[in-house]
Amino acid sequence: PAAGPASPMGSSVASNINPQKRTDLDLMTHLTQRSNRVFVTAQAKAKELGAGFIDSEHMMHGLLADGEIYKLLMDMKVQPQQVETELTPLYKRETPKPTPPQMSPRLKRIIDNSLVIARKLGFEFISPEHILLALYEEGEGIGARVLSKLGLKKEELNKKIAGNKEGVLSADQKEAQKKKSSI
Repeated sequence: PAAGPASPMGSSVASNINPQKRTDLDLMTHLTQRSNRVFVTAQAKAKELGAGFIDSEHMMHGLLADGEIYKLLMDMKVQPQQVETELTPLYKRETPKPTPPQMSPRLKRIIDNSLVIARKLGFEFISPEHILLALYEEGEGIGARVLSKLGLKKEELNKKIAGNKEGVLSADQKEAQKKKSSI
């Protein structure tokens, strides 16, 4: 939909959004393009399954669709196809809902923690690597349990993502840095 001319309505719309919804929206503005694609893929998977909520298993599915995460898992001797094979029987199939699936409280915590991780590493935006680390650290969701079952170790993942800062720089962030340095 095309944006109409700026109107005084813009300011009143924001006030109609409940504070929790506004917090969720603010959080989503911190996603890189790659993370946004991961989120859209997760949302599509949840919708396909008829889920009312996007949870860690859907997010894990979305992360597997990211080329860098796919490569990272392969480097860590975790087969992405095996992750999907483990996830498939655990997906809950529900009657499709008329509304798009919302973030589950667990996923909100994961995204919140992704931002904390990103900031600790000196980034303003959440890359899929930060989401993967937060999802794994959360530990209770299906996504984390599957990764753990397949032998992924927290220390190794942490080192791979946090220890190698250059490796954490996603294509989005490299692009952002180029823009900064050219200013």
